[in-house]
Amino acid sequence: EMDFIERRIPSGQPAGHRLWPTPSGGRPGTYYGKWWFAGPDSDLFANRITNDPDNDPSTGYAWEEVALRPIPEGEYKVFLNDQPPTWVPCGYNPEVSLNRREVTIIATAPDGVIHEAFFDPVNMKGGAVGADASNGVLDPTDFIFKAASLSLDSIRWESQAVEMRLSPHTRLANHHADFIALDGSVALRLDFDDAAETDAGASRALRWKVCVQPWSDGDLLMLRVSESPADLTGAN
Repeated sequence: EMDFIERRIPSGQPAGHRLWPTPSGGRPGTYYGKWWFAGPDSDLFANRITNDPDNDPSTGYAWEEVALRPIPEGEYKVFLNDQPPTWVPCGYNPEVSLNRREVTIIATAPDGVIHEAFFDPVNMKGGAVGADASNGVLDPTDFIFKAASLSLDSIRWESQAVEMRLSPHTRLANHHADFIALDGSVALRLDFDDAAETDAGASRALRWKVCVQPWSDGDLLMLRVSESPADLTGAN
């Protein structure tokens, strides 16, 4: 019989944010129990032993379930599996006991946010660093702005500038983009009202001068596009 569990977390929290507010306690014993996530979104979350300074299960310990990176708004599904300590010595863990607890994790964005996405940049041709449909991770890409459907096609840094392409092209007036790092801080903020436009027609893109490279191949960032307050600060 399946167990269904639901957890709600704020989007964009630092890596290590707990899915449950407090750790779960393990009874003292000869072995640690084992816990892990499986399923479609299991790469985004982890189970880890905590509160165990002496590395000795006989004195007690605890474990926690955490996000491994800032999570964009959306719904994620994993299976919560475990191997009790008494099963560990003989490697007993029957398949029938696995994937019986389905956890739905719902990440909710703050008010004023119109889009959030994973942004995992990689090195691209020509010396650029960014992500598009063929390089790195930029997902999800589709969102609604003023009742219109938009797609975020690419984000890249090259030649001391960040370029963003949307289709159809729009300036996203009175909004800004935050690139959130693993520690939950805003690594870069771009004000759409400050963007220049490059190219022409359907090939137009938004461009900001950013002298110092803001991200590198392999970074795990989260993009958040939000409505700007009248006194927006911190923009590049």
